[in-house]
Amino acid sequence: MSTTRAVSRAFYRHPAFLPHRFLKSAGIRRFGSANALLVLLTAACLTLCSAADHSLTLPNGGYGLLEHPGIFGWLLIQATLPVTIYRTVRKAMRTRGNYRRLSRVSGDLGFQKDLLEPLISFIAIETERSRVLYSTLFTFGFAAFAWTMFQNLWPGKLAPHDFWDSIHYTRGYTGACVYKFYMHTLLIPSVLHIFFGVVWFHASFLKGLVRRRCIRILPFATDRCGGIAFLSELILSPAITALGLSGLAFFGVVYTHRQVDASTLIGVLAQSAVLILFYAIPTVLLRGAITRLKSDEIAEIKERQRSYYAEICAGKLRGAALRDAHAYTTYFDDVVKKVEKIPRWPHLYRIFGTFGATLTPALVLSSLNLLTQAYKLIEGHPLPKP
Repeated sequence: MSTTRAVSRAFYRHPAFLPHRFLKSAGIRRFGSANALLVLLTAACLTLCSAADHSLTLPNGGYGLLEHPGIFGWLLIQATLPVTIYRTVRKAMRTRGNYRRLSRVSGDLGFQKDLLEPLISFIAIETERSRVLYSTLFTFGFAAFAWTMFQNLWPGKLAPHDFWDSIHYTRGYTGACVYKFYMHTLLIPSVLHIFFGVVWFHASFLKGLVRRRCIRILPFATDRCGGIAFLSELILSPAITALGLSGLAFFGVVYTHRQVDASTLIGVLAQSAVLILFYAIPTVLLRGAITRLKSDEIAEIKERQRSYYAEICAGKLRGAALRDAHAYTTYFDDVVKKVEKIPRWPHLYRIFGTFGATLTPALVLSSLNLLTQAYKLIEGHPLPKP
């Protein structure tokens, strides 16, 4: 079986992508097209449920389907996250040339045996470690699903009135229950599981190459990351996508609840968790190897510099040879500075800029909600006159 077919088979084994697999067997072979069709079908089903309950729009401060920012946020997550992780997996399988450019040996680096094959088995949930991780993520997802559906059992108390209100709009609640189960317990755990697998196996493969001194960092690489930007790119795209989507979801929660409550704190924690899971932890896994590569390269450059300096001090060099030795010692200092500038935390400013930009709208709205709550409290209980 070819690598491409093996990767595709492993990817579609995830329960979240069984609908995509069915559409592929029906003739829709492009993953993006299949995913877009599923999003449209989901939106159509939720619209039918809401229309049957006459809850497309709701009076008196309620949120009908067409008024609820949360549902549009979830549909956007469904439309973008699967495509992002699918592209990340395809990109991760095409990094053989990137590793080869870093190689300092002429032999095989073990890309197929030590990276591709274990990663494919992990994605396919065929190993014990993979099954444990997926089960753990599924459990957390199910807990989130249970909490959000429990909230809608108490409309007006734990959650606002909306089209998936369990008491007044049973069809909307049922449709939302099925959809939230898919999103919380299947799709998001699958995306996280695959992403963690990609990062873990690439980081482990990189550390093995560094330990065996099979690769070296490239001070003059055009990516300004020593030639290893391809690894940080595997992290960057999912991280920015996840931060953007979680920020929109957080804003939707703040907008619908219209008060500072437990959901506001959960939103901040969720956004911080996305930053940690999609950027901090993966980058920490790579950071040790990057530091080791930089240290090894600087040590090798310094050794060459010392050899030239020793010849100068010995007084054996004359004329052009002496001038060349002086030039080399100065040049090696410049190369060391170049190596030292290679970032240990790639794309740090870009990630934190995205984090701040996605968190700010929800925090601003939360501040306004808090001021409104304080105003109502003061109006209802005026301060005693002196």
